[in-house]
Amino acid sequence: MRRNKYLMAGIFFLIISLILVRAQLQRQRHARAREESATLRDMVIARQTIPKWTIITPEMIELQKVDLARQTVPQDALTSLEAAQGKLTRAEIIPGRPIAAGELLSRDELGLSAHLPPGKCAMTIQVSDTTAVAGFLRPGDRVDVLGTFTGEAPVTDTLLQGIQVIAVGKALEQKSLNAVEPNNLVTLAVTPSEARALTFAQTKATIQLVLRPLAEPETALEPSPPPIAREAVRIVARPAQPRARRPARARTTRSGAR
Repeated sequence: MRRNKYLMAGIFFLIISLILVRAQLQRQRHARAREESATLRDMVIARQTIPKWTIITPEMIELQKVDLARQTVPQDALTSLEAAQGKLTRAEIIPGRPIAAGELLSRDELGLSAHLPPGKCAMTIQVSDTTAVAGFLRPGDRVDVLGTFTGEAPVTDTLLQGIQVIAVGKALEQKSLNAVEPNNLVTLAVTPSEARALTFAQTKATIQLVLRPLAEPETALEPSPPPIAREAVRIVARPAQPRARRPARARTTRSGAR
């Protein structure tokens, strides 16, 4: 009988010991998890090799948890995808490592070239208060370009339509409409052929900018056949054709009579 009591007591203490050991192990695991979570940070990681002078797009990057206790990361490492998207790389970025803010350039740091749509180039034209909507033009607006050609029969024609305004003066950002600042320089985003046509028009015509409605910035307002003025611009804007060489004249000699 007494032996059974000792056996039951031993089993009881064994169960208690197992419970205490299990609780201690759980506390240790939780402590390690807390320590690891304290050193884990979400970092922006490159999914692929990103070459120098490349604008970062969403598919190039992702968020990954990085253990700061095991891996050295830059102090200015990015922690949100938005902080990297749309930026330009200063140097090549290899995949699998955190991206630092110092490795990227913002659009403001890049200057005018970063504000140009693909396939467009920047062209600055000189205007006046009356030919540029009295200073109400803002970067991002769309304008039509009119040209008044003088001569025996003066004519005004719509040369370009829906052209994006990139800058007014030296301002690349929009300002309040109350801050009307007339400026005689407006930079437009045009294609190379439009740039040639506009260059010709500036030498032969008076240029007028017409502000487009916000709701229909690119809709053609005058889908009519091009008149004489626009046709002249088109001819000059075409690539120059090589001139055909004239055949050399055969030289003849006249023999005098003896």
